[in-house]
Amino acid sequence: MWVYVAVWEVQTGEVEQLAVGDVINGLGVRASFWTLEQTEDEEGVAELPGPDPSGDASPHYRVTGTVVWTRDAHSLVLRVGSFTLLAEPLAVWAADAYGANGPPDVGHRVAVVATLSSMLDYEPDAFGYPDVSTHWSLRGLRVEHRELVPSPAYASGDVPGRILRVMEIPRMLRWADAPRDCHGSYLLDLVPPT
Repeated sequence: MWVYVAVWEVQTGEVEQLAVGDVINGLGVRASFWTLEQTEDEEGVAELPGPDPSGDASPHYRVTGTVVWTRDAHSLVLRVGSFTLLAEPLAVWAADAYGANGPPDVGHRVAVVATLSSMLDYEPDAFGYPDVSTHWSLRGLRVEHRELVPSPAYASGDVPGRILRVMEIPRMLRWADAPRDCHGSYLLDLVPPT
């Protein structure tokens, strides 16, 4: 499953510089989801074809898991087979993120349509999340470059826009992988523990 890691996380040492075949010790994964539904389907992760619900040609998944922790209306931890992950709606202010029934209870099986990204080590302590970090095998590595779009809403003035290119790489080169004229992210093809 392809998991986004920001280039700055590698540049600052939050995530170690990796190569295909490495084992990653203690990385947590977040599923930022567009939709959530209750289901009886088996736990698992299935990549979805075509553009994501935002219209980007980005990897996105149907993640099916059992709720093992919840807080408020916008943080869940799902057990998905041999690992757990944090699941949060992309827009926490959107009242319809959970549909008419509200957030699910612990023990319910749910499926989310989500994009996956890394969590930083300090997030469980800083935000009161359970620790969902685990060990992963790195099966593939890509770097994604997006155009920079001016935005007066952000102090830096620029936000990531459309995808310009995605390249397969054998190893991270933390400073060379993010040119100044675009926004860079890594995509890690992670294999969960068995």
